[in-house]
Amino acid sequence: MNWSDLQPRARAAILAAAFVVALVLLWSLFVSPMRARAAAARTDLATAESQLEQIEREIESIPPATDAERRAWQYVGKLALGTLPAVVVALAARRFIEDTFSTPAVAAALLMVTGGIVWSTRYTSDRGALEQP
Repeated sequence: MNWSDLQPRARAAILAAAFVVALVLLWSLFVSPMRARAAAARTDLATAESQLEQIEREIESIPPATDAERRAWQYVGKLALGTLPAVVVALAARRFIEDTFSTPAVAAALLMVTGGIVWSTRYTSDRGALEQP
């Protein structure tokens, strides 16, 4: 029996049944899982929103910074900003610095210079007028 031997109504019924089977298959493969993922995403979004609201409440409950804390953070910022030129110079002259400090005599001499600078601050520590730079 060939397809062409079937009556037009029988062919239409078979095609309709195949179409329904294809729709059910597509629904079960794509639409149903997508709906489940969408529901899970809505649940995750609701959870994230409630966590965000809780974090906002906790942030609002933090008392404002005191003047001393503000000055401390300003000092940290100034230290970080003051370190940037040394980082730039170190990166630019990396090879030169490595070659210079590979000689023990030069490294020892420069360590003595650094020690002298640190040692000399004991005589100037009582002259400082600023609490911070």
